[in-house]
Amino acid sequence: MTRILNILAQFLKEVEKDNPHNLVLKGGTALSLYYLDHHRESEDLDFDVEQQYIQKYTKIEQYIQNIFEKLKEQKILTEYRITKAGFASTKRYHISIQLKTHKIYHTKIDIDFVELPKIFEQRGELLLYSQERLFIGKLIAFTNRNEFKDLYDISQLIKNVHIEQWKGNEHVQQLLQKTIETIKEEDINRMFKTAFRNIDMRFKNLKESQLQTFIQKTEHDIHKIMNIIKKEI
Repeated sequence: MTRILNILAQFLKEVEKDNPHNLVLKGGTALSLYYLDHHRESEDLDFDVEQQYIQKYTKIEQYIQNIFEKLKEQKILTEYRITKAGFASTKRYHISIQLKTHKIYHTKIDIDFVELPKIFEQRGELLLYSQERLFIGKLIAFTNRNEFKDLYDISQLIKNVHIEQWKGNEHVQQLLQKTIETIKEEDINRMFKTAFRNIDMRFKNLKESQLQTFIQKTEHDIHKIMNIIKKEI
């Protein structure tokens, strides 16, 4: 059965072939498809683009539409419809899209126009942030919006990140401490159940009965990183 993540994967294969606007993929879809072996479902696409391209947002939108047209030609989609498009904030362009296969899916594409770093990972023409940069982004996201998917991403990424670069970094130390505090203060069980209100949201190899073990292990792993970083502060 086709899932939304499979459709997004096909979309990104087209970006891998041709990426004229230098889109940088970030967020849960980047993690699931390129770093963490489909560790969970993800329903949308988040990109960063160099801020100088903000005046060309209509060309980027047309580029996105052209990819969906290709997916129709390939019979991956039977139809698609842009239901909303516009600036959600000064430097974020938001596109809501309805995708039709055997069922109807709703997805969105957010494009943030920002100052980009110089170094990226690459899959063909598609640009990606490093796992370390995505890990920091997930710490910030979890402590700001308190969503279980961000904590789950943290728990999976923590196995892969190279922490040597953070030794002596007080900012990272503070983010990790804030993450621990958020885990203790918030109702993680409620977060987990809220995530599952979306029938298409699945977390690989994690059931509700395993939640307390998951929380304890994640806290332990974060403390372990904190202790290593502290040695150099």
